[in-house]
Amino acid sequence: MNRRVVMSAAVAGLAAVALLAWFRSAGQADRAGSTEVVTVARRSFAATVSAIGVVEPQIGAEVRVGSLISGRVRRLRANIGDAVAKGQIIAELETEVLDALIAQRSAELKVAEAQRAEIETLAPDELAQAEAQLARYEATAKLASGQWERQQALFHRQMATQAEVDAAQEQTAVAQAQLESARRSLELVRAGNEERMKQAVA
Repeated sequence: MNRRVVMSAAVAGLAAVALLAWFRSAGQADRAGSTEVVTVARRSFAATVSAIGVVEPQIGAEVRVGSLISGRVRRLRANIGDAVAKGQIIAELETEVLDALIAQRSAELKVAEAQRAEIETLAPDELAQAEAQLARYEATAKLASGQWERQQALFHRQMATQAEVDAAQEQTAVAQAQLESARRSLELVRAGNEERMKQAVA
């Protein structure tokens, strides 16, 4: 009985060794047969679809053409269905109204240029007159103020009357008022010349 057990174990061991050897040889054969070397290369692929049909325009599809200005059409250079290129003139507008407007603006420009030339010519004279008038009234006011001070001094020394002092004071007040008026006139002349020049340039 011990001999049968030993024989069975020996047979089982041989079977296991044979089975292991078979698996190894099969795996090596599979690996050897599946090995393949491939070179990678860049290629362009194109997909083409072939179809048969009819191309029709979409119903209601229109290209609307407009103008930057309004007016009546003088000449139409393209009709419905014509092929046109970019930049092609397809219509001409009447220009009589625009020509008249351009002529009017040109006349207004000439008037403005004449006004500007007049201002450039006359403005220095007006400014010089206003400055001269201001200088004259400054001198008058200074003289009147000095006369009033002298009359006050004489009055304190009883060498002038109150009426003479009052008259000198009134002349001083008048001279000061004239001086202020001359200053305002000079400012108005300067501001007026600047405003008229701005309008003429505009």
